Amino acid sequence: MASVLSTAPRFASPVVVAALVDSLGSGAYLGLSIVMLTRYVGLPALTAAGFLSAAGVVAFLLLVPLGLLAERIGARTMLVTLHATRAGAYALMLLRPPAALVLVLLCVVTAGERSAIPMLQTLAAEQNESDRVKTMARVRVMQNTGMSIGAGLAALALTVRSTTGLVAVVLWNILSYLGAGALLLRGPRRTPTPPPASPAARTPRFVMLRDGRFAAATVLCAVLGLHAPVLTFAVPLWVTSRTSLPSGVLPALVLCNTVSVVLLQVRLSKGTDETRGAGRALSQSGLLLALTALLMACTLAVPGGWNAAAVLVAAILAQAGAEMRQQAGAWGLSYALSPIEHRARYLSFFSLGSVARNAVAPILLTAVIAAPGAWGWLVLALGMAVTSLLAILLTAQWTR
Repeated sequence: MASVLSTAPRFASPVVVAALVDSLGSGAYLGLSIVMLTRYVGLPALTAAGFLSAAGVVAFLLLVPLGLLAERIGARTMLVTLHATRAGAYALMLLRPPAALVLVLLCVVTAGERSAIPMLQTLAAEQNESDRVKTMARVRVMQNTGMSIGAGLAALALTVRSTTGLVAVVLWNILSYLGAGALLLRGPRRTPTPPPASPAARTPRFVMLRDGRFAAATVLCAVLGLHAPVLTFAVPLWVTSRTSLPSGVLPALVLCNTVSVVLLQVRLSKGTDETRGAGRALSQSGLLLALTALLMACTLAVPGGWNAAAVLVAAILAQAGAEMRQQAGAWGLSYALSPIEHRARYLSFFSLGSVARNAVAPILLTAVIAAPGAWGWLVLALGMAVTSLLAILLTAQWTR
């Protein structure tokens, strides 16, 4: 009991609590976004899908510019503005606007979602530089918890046959953004770093591109971040198309991952504040993801039923371990290699890696699943093992 009480104040940080409130709404809306656009707003399914893809491209292009703006006005102000802007965009969506305006609103919402991630990470470091990785680990725990609760609320909303349930979810999402923004207004404030007085002394806007270490770290962490689409895309497709297991096991697998992260993320984030520790965590993440791929391949070699289900659960536990160590290593490495005065733009650039990965992953993982037998998984395991070795070699060099 004493341990729980001593831990509670750390989770009461405005940044951590705001992440929980935000995810309660996002978790509820995430699974219903396409349903909202087609059933309530009235867009054809193909148009809605095209709009979402276009919004993703716009968000990718705006990540670094919004990071540059955050350096001027402060990460806290930027994050509060992003929350308020998304709340307003969703409110306008309830009015069933014309298709052109829907596209604009989706661009606003998607850009806000992508940019909020590096802004939250920047703000976590500003609040407590010495505890920055642990703060992000607590944020991750709260986000997983909130997303799970939000998904449950969305399931209840879908039981209502009319559009009332959809409207309720959107309103809940709007309130979560406003609540998260209000919470972020609490706590100490940091004065934005003023621009250099002399134009000749100004740092180039895209100085990150000249920083070979940081660019390589961005690519490295993006590749090791394949754990996310493996869980949300590859595993469901593999189970339903290449095994005899019922699709009903999929929610249980997601729950297994979520519970693991909630219970262990903070603990498995220790020792990743510096470059060497972060590299070790990333290397372990690659090995665990390689193990995940090997176990997925083994589901074809074991008899069906409980045996295959047990192997699948073991694969998801390895995937959860890869996720937790990769997240911790990515936080630590991105902090260690980014200069404090330009952290918002550096972390925004770092987020480009995950956006690009999520765009490429469906094609890559479809090829893994479509390969004869389990060869796709075996090749993926080899690739992750090589990336694991590369993580150790590169971070050891950067440490020196």
